[in-house]
Amino acid sequence: RQKMVEGNVRFCVRHKYEEDYKGVYHKHPCYELVYYASGTGAGHFRNVTYKFKKDDFVVLPPKVRHIERGDKDVEVIYIGFDILNTDIGEIAGFFSDRAYGIREYLEKIYYETQHWSKYSYQLINNFTEIIIIKLINTALEDKRKSVNNDIKNIVDYISNNYMDDINAKQLAKIAGYSYDYFRKLFEQNMGVSVKDYLTQKRVAVAINMLKSKKYTVKEVAVNCGFKSSSHFCTVFKGETGETPYQTMEKESAENIVKDKFDKRKERNKTDL
Repeated sequence: RQKMVEGNVRFCVRHKYEEDYKGVYHKHPCYELVYYASGTGAGHFRNVTYKFKKDDFVVLPPKVRHIERGDKDVEVIYIGFDILNTDIGEIAGFFSDRAYGIREYLEKIYYETQHWSKYSYQLINNFTEIIIIKLINTALEDKRKSVNNDIKNIVDYISNNYMDDINAKQLAKIAGYSYDYFRKLFEQNMGVSVKDYLTQKRVAVAINMLKSKKYTVKEVAVNCGFKSSSHFCTVFKGETGETPYQTMEKESAENIVKDKFDKRKERNKTDL
């Protein structure tokens, strides 16, 4: 059963700077989200330097040193919070609110801190959890897009290198994944294993080469990445239900029938 996302707000502050400012390196024991409601400036954490403008925000993980400077009239809303689910990966980075729509929830959190009621604490945490979920969902979507792009790159690599001696371990290394994770990822996205996909690609190319009548079976086997002619024949029959020679003969028979049909059509036109 999937765990619920739980957030716990530690602080919420809204501040407008009356003059240019530059902070000092500091860190917090919890997450901090800094939302830039107006103005421009820059910040730094870990190896990331960012420049902000209106409606940008940064999410800083616990115990990460960071610093910020800004111009006059910068207005910020920032909250400190904990994510109580320990199985959720780290959230961090610099973002534009156009993709998230979190400002309204920050405004609601701040409003509750200024108009405290019996249910304010619950509302504040609920709004924070919505923000956290929005961040997680977008991170998962970005990861999905990245994975799809990685798989597409591997498929393109196979299309360009099927004739070489390549295998799942080599492809996993190229993609930057562990062997076991890559195998599962590829099958989830393509519906077949890496080995089966590679075989299907080689056989598809082999069929076209055989039908062209320009190559011997041995030449097709070599050009399609098979270890030997016998290996090629075994795999080819397993995939198509016929031998490479039968495919060539069938194509020849089809061509003979087609030629006869074309000649008959020509005679009929002449008779007319």
